[in-house]
Amino acid sequence: MERLWGPARGTAAALARAVVTGGELFGPPGERTIERMEALLRGFGAEALPGFSALLGALEIAPMVTHRGRSFSRLSREEALRFLERWSGAGRLRRGYVRALAAPLKVSYFEDPTVYERLGATFTYRNTSQPQRWMRQVTRGAELDEGAVLECDAVGVGTGAGGAVVAKELTDRGHAVLM
Repeated sequence: MERLWGPARGTAAALARAVVTGGELFGPPGERTIERMEALLRGFGAEALPGFSALLGALEIAPMVTHRGRSFSRLSREEALRFLERWSGAGRLRRGYVRALAAPLKVSYFEDPTVYERLGATFTYRNTSQPQRWMRQVTRGAELDEGAVLECDAVGVGTGAGGAVVAKELTDRGHAVLM
């Protein structure tokens, strides 16, 4: 899947309008935001875009019970925002669900050269054809042969905020870290 399928694309656009307040300076999120989000998700692997589409599908039908049969993409921006706020306040699972859907859209909207220009800042794209110097030392698990033997100085279980910081500190000190 290279792009979001039709209904998911409409839900993503409605979600972007609800969670990103463009204002006069930046303007509302549009098709460019959705395209940038698709590119971002493709960078996470083949399963990311279909998985995100499935999450959007669930969001699309969620308000039908409470909004007289109307799907998420049929709600006004204000109704959609209130729906998301209620969901976010209804426990960790729903809050996490809303955040997981909103984060790629927000990153895709704000990580845009025009946003930086309007703020008076500079924006330079990374040259993605050449890996960053430090990435030459990284081996993705998917690239390893089955039964491969790895040598390291430390093993980090988890790459969340704590594990990532510990791994960085260890690698800065010259240690090989497996995460």
